[in-house]
Amino acid sequence: MIKRYFIHALIALNVLMFVGCQVMPELAGLLAHYQPQHPHYRHWQWLSSLFLHKDIMHLLMNMYALWLFGTPLLQTWGTRRFALLYFGSGLTGSLLDTAWHSWQIEQTLHTLANGASRQWVWQQLEAGTVQAPMAFWQALNSHSIGASGAVFGLLAAFSLRFADVRLSLFLIPVSFRAKYFAMALVGYEIFAQISGISVFGANINHLAHIGGALLGWALAAWWKMRPRRRLRMVKP
Repeated sequence: MIKRYFIHALIALNVLMFVGCQVMPELAGLLAHYQPQHPHYRHWQWLSSLFLHKDIMHLLMNMYALWLFGTPLLQTWGTRRFALLYFGSGLTGSLLDTAWHSWQIEQTLHTLANGASRQWVWQQLEAGTVQAPMAFWQALNSHSIGASGAVFGLLAAFSLRFADVRLSLFLIPVSFRAKYFAMALVGYEIFAQISGISVFGANINHLAHIGGALLGWALAAWWKMRPRRRLRMVKP
């Protein structure tokens, strides 16, 4: 019963959270994932941010991908493995994004401190007596929302488990095998992160997509080598 409705429950929870944030916009600021150095950071944001979306198109695309790739994977691996794949990929994506921005923040703080304490640096930044580069403030104030990291994990796992299934992007009448489709999409995410050129718009968390896909491939490869053991009924 749980297996049958697990994806439906995930989609319903995402929709409810989206509606809730439209009714009470302050929820987004409370549940989005901020950097650990930011005053709005809370531990629960690692999980809560996976259920937030910036607009209806963001929500629809992620929920469609969750249903499309998640359904066969859930049927293949069961609820426990699917939950580990989905939430693990989402959290890994957030972790990679957080690690990158935290490194940027800490490097700037170390440079500004010049031997002084971190507390002194923060006090000077708040007072405006020390100026930090724009990249520092962008990293500090960056926050992430969405199930895209988890969805990329599903796509990567799907591309390994169902490698020859043909997939295509919206409105593009050309299909590709899943294994090539996923590699090309993740390759684009790497290119976009390095170059800063994003054909799908700004404010896209490419690192979350990359991190989610990497864990999806890793788990799918591990489970492919270690398939689930099925208990056999032995007749007396």
